[in-house]
Amino acid sequence: MNKVIIYGSASCTFCDTAKKLAKSVFKNVIFKDIQYKNHYSELIEKEVPMEEQPLIFIEVDEKEWFVGTYPSFKQY
Repeated sequence: MNKVIIYGSASCTFCDTAKKLAKSVFKNVIFKDIQYKNHYSELIEKEVPMEEQPLIFIEVDEKEWFVGTYPSFKQY
């Protein structure tokens, strides 16, 4: 099953916008708040640039791809 995983924080406007866009296209959308240590640690392990939020991944057939931030996701 295809799913979108969004890492961000509750106070992030682009995170909210990305969640709305993802939910309009995908049935399975997961938001992980990086203010929680376990989600932040999980994101660090992915070794992606972390200067901006949200950080968005798409999982298809158990393979995960890093899309980028909201502008990249919007173009996807």
